Amino acid sequence: MKRHLGLYLALCLIASITSCSIIEKKKIEKVAHGYLYAINKDDFAEAYKYSDDETKKLIDILEEVYKSSNPDSIAPTISNVNVSILHVEITSDSTADVEYQTRQDNVLIDDNVLNMKKVNNQWLVHQTKESCTSALFQTDTE
Repeated sequence: MKRHLGLYLALCLIASITSCSIIEKKKIEKVAHGYLYAINKDDFAEAYKYSDDETKKLIDILEEVYKSSNPDSIAPTISNVNVSILHVEITSDSTADVEYQTRQDNVLIDDNVLNMKKVNNQWLVHQTKESCTSALFQTDTE
C-alpha cells in the first residue's frame, strides 16, 4: 500500500510540474504573439504593452524612424500578416526564448528568436540593441 501511495504522489508531482510548465509557455506565447503582431502592424503603443524597459527604448527609436520616413502620411495598413510561434523554451525562472516566423501573404518575412524576460511576475519581450544587431547580420550558413 505504501508503495502505491509513493508512486501516486510521484505521478501527481510530475503532472503538477508539467502543467505549470505548459501554463508558463502559453503565457510566454501569448505575449510574444501580441508583440510581434503589433510590431508588424506598426502599432507601437500596443507593442509597448508587451515590452520591458530596454525594448521600449528600441520601440521609441523605431517609431521616430517610422515617423521621419512617413511624416505626412497615415500609417499604411499591413494586411495578411501571420505570426507563427514555432517553439518556446524556458531557459531559467525568468528568461525564455521564442522561435517564430512571420509571413505576409504567405511569404516568409522573418524567422528568428525573440528573447523574453519575467519582470514582476509578468513575461515581457526583452530586446537589446545587441540582439537586434546580431539578428540583422545572421547568415544562412549558421
